[in-house]
Amino acid sequence: MTVDGTEAKFSQAQKDILILRPLVRDDRHELVIRYSGKPQPVPAPTTREDFSTLGFTVTDRDEVWTMQEPYGAYSWYPVNDQPADKALYDITVTAPDPWTGIANGRLVANTTQDGTRTTEFQLDEPAASYLITLAIGDYAHSSGTSKSGVVLDYWYPRGQPLVLDAMTAGNAAIDWIEARLGPYPFSSAGIVATDSMSAMETQTMVTIGDNDYVRSAPVLVHELVHQWYGDRVSPADWRDVWLNEGMTMLMQGLWESDNASEDGGGRPIKSRIADWRRRDLGPARRLRPARRLRQGPVRRLEHLLLPALMWNALRLELGDDRFFEIARSRLAAHDNRSVTRDDMYAHWEKETGLELSAFFDAWIMGRTTPPPGV
Repeated sequence: MTVDGTEAKFSQAQKDILILRPLVRDDRHELVIRYSGKPQPVPAPTTREDFSTLGFTVTDRDEVWTMQEPYGAYSWYPVNDQPADKALYDITVTAPDPWTGIANGRLVANTTQDGTRTTEFQLDEPAASYLITLAIGDYAHSSGTSKSGVVLDYWYPRGQPLVLDAMTAGNAAIDWIEARLGPYPFSSAGIVATDSMSAMETQTMVTIGDNDYVRSAPVLVHELVHQWYGDRVSPADWRDVWLNEGMTMLMQGLWESDNASEDGGGRPIKSRIADWRRRDLGPARRLRPARRLRQGPVRRLEHLLLPALMWNALRLELGDDRFFEIARSRLAAHDNRSVTRDDMYAHWEKETGLELSAFFDAWIMGRTTPPPGV
């Protein structure tokens, strides 16, 4: 380990490394850590049924995949593993040919030599560590283009064209999202299929698992919306994960209402919201995101209809045009940042000219579901 080119002393206690070097506030330094090992996944702080571990996972076929919300990146590389610390990434993977390593960002090199394949990916916009992905396996590659010109790279298990067919829903999804949240925010876009049972909004390279639900169009729309809400603008800490999920759940519901499909789309958004309110008034209401996350680790990220209902109330008050105009301006104002709920409150109050503190507090911190309206 070196700091500014000089060997640095350090101590390590389980997952934490302490570098024994005095620093001065606002100084800049270069830290280089050389490491090797056999990463293993770590327990997930959740009661969800679709995953129980996080981080670096090796399958029975020696394939690799990673997912790490709210943490787990530390299981395979040194990192300040919390959402407020975004960074740029260059990831190089060498695997036995014809297997391919897939990661976030643009594929800038893909070479073979002596029976191995080396791929290099470059992420040129900062990302939080939980949004980094790595997958290694026998992948085939294809691509599609949205009407707006966004090229989506598709990485799917060789010989499984049905997985590729599911991915292609991303083309139309990008156009639908852009019409509401503005142009796609990054220089590359892609989807990689893995042997997991879940899906994740990993930045510029969405990770989807191996079952019909996580490959469905509504889930793909959900994860792609996160490229704007959650990836471009991220929460400063996990108490505010609802900043990601609330807008994304609302957008998923709107998309399903606009797109009749076997996945349950086509139901009017008013009917869908009424159903969400009934569910929010049930036992899940005791699992309020802000209150739960303040008490400790994330336990059930899926109980996030609450902030979707909140955003919908504001959408109805303002009308779609004004609502999405402010949703876009909030992204531009906080581009590539990790923000707090106070940042969000201030932006919406400024742009609407409304006093919204009581409205937001009632939804996020209150004990009962607020009545409709603002």
